[in-house]
Amino acid sequence: MHKSWHFWLVGISTGIFSGLLMLLLYFGMNYLANSYFSVYYIFIYLFPLISLGAACYFLQRFFGMGVLRFKHAFRLSLLTSVISAAIFSIGMYFVFSQLNQPAISARSTMIESDYILGRQGLTYNEMRDKKEQIAQILSPLSIAVMYFLLNIVLTPLFALIIAIFAKRKNRFIE
Repeated sequence: MHKSWHFWLVGISTGIFSGLLMLLLYFGMNYLANSYFSVYYIFIYLFPLISLGAACYFLQRFFGMGVLRFKHAFRLSLLTSVISAAIFSIGMYFVFSQLNQPAISARSTMIESDYILGRQGLTYNEMRDKKEQIAQILSPLSIAVMYFLLNIVLTPLFALIIAIFAKRKNRFIE
């Protein structure tokens, strides 16, 4: 069986690598997608399945001698996913607060115009209030928190799926 530090090494390193790859995947999806609401963004949320599977594979093959129990696979998947979500959210906050601030204002302007065009009888105060609400929702901190919470909500489901398929018992009689 694997040692405790093997578990932490694989979980942390795979989580960091996965979070950075999710960030790159996000920018790739921004390049490919024409709108801010696209079907391509589903890949960002399904990518952790690949990284969780890779973490369990590495622990099982390199440190576990081909053996991985369900509870270890589940805990490793949870650890990897939480670290990955944290890295991705920190990266999103940094990108939208430091590097790509005009993207938030462009997205905010598009949402505001769609809302105002959909509701013709708004007063100036209602439009100003709605603009402030949209600005609060699209702040870099709220975007990062939203991505983190969405990934954390999906974490137990992904961890369960990966743990079911990754568990292996020793088939040899000792």
